[in-house]
Amino acid sequence: MKFKLLLCCFLIVSFQIAAQQQPSNQQEPSNQKEQTLFSKSKLRGGWGGVDFCGSKVGNHTGYGTGGSLGLVFDNLSVGLYGTGEVYNGFQRENKDYAFTLGHGGLMVGYAYPTKKSLHLMGSVKLGAGAVGLARRYNDWNWGVDENDFNDAILVVMPEVGLELNLTHWMRISATAGYRFVDGFEGIPELSKTDLNAPVFGLNFRFGWFGHKK
Repeated sequence: MKFKLLLCCFLIVSFQIAAQQQPSNQQEPSNQKEQTLFSKSKLRGGWGGVDFCGSKVGNHTGYGTGGSLGLVFDNLSVGLYGTGEVYNGFQRENKDYAFTLGHGGLMVGYAYPTKKSLHLMGSVKLGAGAVGLARRYNDWNWGVDENDFNDAILVVMPEVGLELNLTHWMRISATAGYRFVDGFEGIPELSKTDLNAPVFGLNFRFGWFGHKK
């Protein structure tokens, strides 16, 4: 599975970074403090955000909205996210259905150089959620029957993009990423791999990011 392969790669890279940070020709002093991911990073602030995205499942284009919140440690940020996506155009027994995809979990991001008004940023989202089919009566009326399809999933989604500092308390970013999904067994309209797809996002963050005026 691609999901398991990504986790293995992440662990290998983490061990390599940790090994490089520890000099091989010096013995670690007995009173040296244990190093952690944030031991050399200072808490700079926090944010809450609104996220919009667009993607595809098979030949169906859909859109999603969500939110995020987190803390800023220098150029590194850590937070939680949640998003829901809807893909119209599915039919069963002459009834209209929409394919729904929702997931949420941990988000780790990095931006540089954040003092510049326009700068690079990237993130990795690791979450869990569910997919399913919902009966679509109209744009504002949906129904889910207990016999309708639903399945639990795990999601890994790396993203890169550009972020613009609009004010000292507001940032906007445009991103492109790829969604890897594990746990989806497929349905007649979609194969097991049809949820693995590019994702494009537009994100708004509000808060304090640690830089003085």
